[in-house]
Amino acid sequence: MWPGGFFRRFLRAVRAFFLSVSAILLEQLEKTLIMNLRTTILRGALGVFALALFTSVQAQTITFTSDNYLSELSFCVVTHNGDTIFQAYDGATIVPGGNNSTQDFDVSVYGAGDYTVTMNDTYGDGGSGFFTDATPLNCVGTCAAAVANCGFGNTCFETWSFSFISDVPGCTASDALNYDETATLDDGSCLYDACPDAGETMVFVRMEDTYGDGWNGNTY
Repeated sequence: MWPGGFFRRFLRAVRAFFLSVSAILLEQLEKTLIMNLRTTILRGALGVFALALFTSVQAQTITFTSDNYLSELSFCVVTHNGDTIFQAYDGATIVPGGNNSTQDFDVSVYGAGDYTVTMNDTYGDGGSGFFTDATPLNCVGTCAAAVANCGFGNTCFETWSFSFISDVPGCTASDALNYDETATLDDGSCLYDACPDAGETMVFVRMEDTYGDGWNGNTY
């Protein structure tokens, strides 16, 4: 038989061994759990960031513009399919940046449909207006405009209509001179060589504006 003292020492050694192994396993388990938690949090943060980035990239906006006299702009109403989605009666609310600045109005939540923008000028010389961006939906109609001069001392009001659509407008007739193979909606812009003299050649000049305000100062 083993002496009592030796047996007790043996049991203590076995107990210490298992406690040591348990401590190591618990430490490894804790590290694993922390690592998994960090990974989950990081993935979640990246997911939120990616969603925010995607949303910003996909934003569809109507941009209001002011001239040198923002105080003359005192009315702006935007409708979507007949419902008012924005209205303001003070230039500083419409374009908070002040004179000669712009302010985006995000309409991504409304998406495709028919829109109107109504603006005014209380002095009569016009100037303030709007433009739309070109992505992700395409704009057809009056997609950029400014209040026209209606005579000094008068209050001008103008309303413009346009639509955001998923189609690509353009000439879809393959026999037209300006046939656009990427177009999915014929917008009536097809042009054909109608010169009466066979010795004459019709020339078309196509100009584009990638910013969305409809004018870049170029002439031809």
